[in-house]
Amino acid sequence: MAFDNPENPSIIEDFIKAIGGTPITYAFRNECCGAYVSTTNNKLASEKSQKVIESAKDEGAEMIITACPLCLYNLTVNGKADIPVKYFTEILAEALGVKE
Repeated sequence: MAFDNPENPSIIEDFIKAIGGTPITYAFRNECCGAYVSTTNNKLASEKSQKVIESAKDEGAEMIITACPLCLYNLTVNGKADIPVKYFTEILAEALGVKE
């Protein structure tokens, strides 16, 4: 199952390029958003999520695309993202004209 580099994965960036987007590499792109503690330590989950969001915004990201449903929830709810956070299938549907 070694289809990507676990230390520096590129599959999501390749996906973004394939549908016509421009991926942004940012410092916290591979960091956990804290969803694993969101039910027991909401403050920590919020802090971890906000670090991911701020790191992306600092590099000019206009949106965060994720393949993890927990990240989608945590970045949006606990991180209070002020940029869109979308699941990769939603972006694919938009690129294919299925969702407007």
